[in-house]
Amino acid sequence: MEKSINSIQAVGTIEELNFKIETKEVTLKGNGKEKKVTCKQIIKSNWANPNITINSNGNIIGFNFYPTNEKKLDDNGEVVDNPRFKALQTIMEYTKGTRVKVDGSFANNEYVNDAGEFKSLITLYAFTVTSTNVGDEDYCDGSLSGVIKSIKPEMKGEDETERKIVEFLYLNSSLDVFPINLILDADLVDAFEDRYSKGDSVVLDIECTTRTVGNTKKSDGFGRQSHRVSGYTVTEYKIFSGGNVLNEENKNYLDKSDVKKKLEERDVMIEQKIKDKKSGVKKGFDSSVKKNEEVEDEDDPFA
Repeated sequence: MEKSINSIQAVGTIEELNFKIETKEVTLKGNGKEKKVTCKQIIKSNWANPNITINSNGNIIGFNFYPTNEKKLDDNGEVVDNPRFKALQTIMEYTKGTRVKVDGSFANNEYVNDAGEFKSLITLYAFTVTSTNVGDEDYCDGSLSGVIKSIKPEMKGEDETERKIVEFLYLNSSLDVFPINLILDADLVDAFEDRYSKGDSVVLDIECTTRTVGNTKKSDGFGRQSHRVSGYTVTEYKIFSGGNVLNEENKNYLDKSDVKKKLEERDVMIEQKIKDKKSGVKKGFDSSVKKNEEVEDEDDPFA
């Protein structure tokens, strides 16, 4: 198995930057070697917000960077300057309204909340940000290879909308399987279902958009109603195109039996994380934990 095709590129103007530099002791790793050093590190100022937020055609899209050290280890295990640190320093000098192009990838931020519930949230991570030779057109498009786990109607309360949700599975660089829910707009449902089925390995083109969920604030007084809205903003990943179904000779093809095994491993991981949360353990993984027996879902190609 190969890691999935996984890329996203956005063009727009900077809305907000969220960086700070701290000096701290860190452990540098490379080529099987480790060294503890005290150096500068670029991290978030506010951990709840993305490192960089851009306005792309009215869509407010956030990207993160991993904490970046001023130093790194070279091939010989020697401490040297880290060029990525200097690149991030350049980004920190940008101002609101600067037009940029961001290249990055999809990732899952996974954790167990205080209620003991496992959460998996899609996060966009940036590799590079540049203000040079940026085009005039705003967009936020990506490509992701993987396998279709399910195609289900989108629900609003007890009613179906005209859209559908494609539960898609992809592999990261460690070949762990992760889910992402992709939106299929009503005008693409028939064409998509004519072309693809559950269990197919495919490469899909994805557009990242945002929308506000909520209601207009109402007034019991006189005069016109307020334009303000209550609610929150959600980010959606919409399918807008896709290639042919991949065959076994394609390096990004995913065999159903391999995916099923990966999903079983994921179930074990989730159970362990929940158990660790309840016991107050922050780290640790017990490979002896057994997956609970489940009733097979005839609609699931990996059950």
